[in-house]
Amino acid sequence: MTKAHLKRLAAPKEWAIKRKTIKFVIRPKGGLNSGMPLGIIMRDILGYAKNMREVRTVLRIRDVLVDGVKRTDARFSAGIMSTLSVPEMKEHFRIALGKDKKLKLIKIKEAESLVKICKIKNKKILKGGKIQLNLHDGSNIICEKPECGVGDSVMISLPKKEVKSCLKLEKGALIYLTGGEHVGTIGKVEGIDKARLIVKSEKSVIETMKKFAIVIGTEKPLCTVVENE
Repeated sequence: MTKAHLKRLAAPKEWAIKRKTIKFVIRPKGGLNSGMPLGIIMRDILGYAKNMREVRTVLRIRDVLVDGVKRTDARFSAGIMSTLSVPEMKEHFRIALGKDKKLKLIKIKEAESLVKICKIKNKKILKGGKIQLNLHDGSNIICEKPECGVGDSVMISLPKKEVKSCLKLEKGALIYLTGGEHVGTIGKVEGIDKARLIVKSEKSVIETMKKFAIVIGTEKPLCTVVENE
């Protein structure tokens, strides 16, 4: 049986937490690569609580929404591109990776907290000819005739997760990098070669892997993924 805690020194490097304070930290449900647990977000990142007992109280008595759905489990994991809202405090955030490769909570407006961009990891044909899109956050959406393919992105409404638009991974697409040497970079695709992309950012032209790219728009980002944007 998986333990509900792990040593801080063994926690994912993407978690922006102090490593040499108390020995243990809460373990997220879904595995260490699925994101950051609500307990860590509420206590260590946002400072809404001083300890896990207070975190559990906050989650019980207040509405804390992840992707528009109320969550009360401190171990529930919120990952890249997810939204987190505390309506009572009128605060809304999107989880993103900064250039320091740490998960950050970027402040967003309430309207933006109702949409999310997800990358399509793979597709599955179901009975009746319907297509299931499996997304980067572990969720899936069933479509009649999806316009998007593997590697493209979909903008979905929250919390119902209905597809609003398809964002193709193609030349001219605006992408956000979640891996490699250029984590947190936003740039425009200038070329595609099998598994690699040529991307023009504000500072330079870089080469990166397709697997690191999430399409977030064309002329401008359709969601906020960097601070002070």
